[in-house]
Amino acid sequence: MVRPTEPNASLLALRRELEGIDRALVRLVATRIETAALAIHVRSETDGRISDVVQEEVVIARAKEWALGAGVPSELAENIFRAILAAGKERFAAGAPASLLRMPPRDNGTPNGRRHRGASGNGPGSAGRSGGSVPT
Repeated sequence: MVRPTEPNASLLALRRELEGIDRALVRLVATRIETAALAIHVRSETDGRISDVVQEEVVIARAKEWALGAGVPSELAENIFRAILAAGKERFAAGAPASLLRMPPRDNGTPNGRRHRGASGNGPGSAGRSGGSVPT
């Protein structure tokens, strides 16, 4: 019988790095979905629509362009973004928590007026907290 070999130190280090990247991706997706839920709320209050097909296609086209520039298959970017867009609408339809339905502060020193809360693990969309729900 052949015994599996122990991963070497460099492989373990790479796996830890990948784990950190994966955690950051989840937090970014949570923040992206939280912000989309706010946009859906504002749009639905304005014109009653949850979906904006034109804007969704702009988002998909932009993601595909960025993916190509980064050496990532554009189909992968499209699939990821379509899933994120769908998850945001599903979550909104299920009833977003009241904390998501307030407008964020407009000026907190960041270029776009929004604080990136997801990466710290401390914001409402943080995937790192236990027992809490991540808006989808």
